Amino acid sequence: MRAHGISPSSLRLLNGSERKLFTLNCGHAAVAYLGFVHGIEKVHDAIVHPDIYNYTRGALQEGGAAQRRT
Repeated sequence: MRAHGISPSSLRLLNGSERKLFTLNCGHAAVAYLGFVHGIEKVHDAIVHPDIYNYTRGALQEGGAAQRRT
């Protein structure tokens, strides 16, 4: 699975603290939403699911790459 939709231009509007929160919230939200879809109630259980782990890692890598391009 691959994450989509992070625009470098949208990240230009964020300062350093906001970028950090964006990244942190992105990871937590991805794990929580995907855990819900898989019927997993706790974040610590969801992150060890291989599909959720891989998708979240990809989303965070994509977000980090977008931040570096700004």
